[in-house]
Amino acid sequence: GLMAVKLFSGEPALAQAPQGIVKMVSAREFRVVDDTGKTVSVWTARGEGARLTIGQYADKPEAVFGTQDNGDPGLSLYDRDGNNRADLRVASGNFPTIRLIDIKGKKSTLIGAHGLGLFNNRLRGRLILTSEGSVIVDLADQDTDLSTGLILAAKEKAALSLKDQVGKVVWSVP
Repeated sequence: GLMAVKLFSGEPALAQAPQGIVKMVSAREFRVVDDTGKTVSVWTARGEGARLTIGQYADKPEAVFGTQDNGDPGLSLYDRDGNNRADLRVASGNFPTIRLIDIKGKKSTLIGAHGLGLFNNRLRGRLILTSEGSVIVDLADQDTDLSTGLILAAKEKAALSLKDQVGKVVWSVP
């Protein structure tokens, strides 16, 4: 490769770069540009971590991989308008989550290591696997919180319950 150095004449002077592999490059930011000079990827140092931004639609990221402000690692995917649509995170305590975001920017699905939550402005359904091996399914209508529940206990019989608008059980089997 060639190196360009600007001398007093204002014209670049070209010199042959040394051959071989550089063992280390240190920088606070590294940018990859396309043939036109447009930035298509940025690797930056952030606090005690780093962030890799991949792709640019009108100067908006397509994907961001790195550490959050609190130090947790994550991956975020964006649409062509620069809106966040999906996140993969490993939160403090090694708790992994996947979050899907609808066109209005509201959380629509949350998947964790032991559960699934479905949202439409608020929690509408959830599926949970407890540490004891039981399965819990809760559902809600548009106007109430979680109101119907099914529990498949690991060492007991299954149970089904219906709750009123304040969460009080009004019917259950067995």
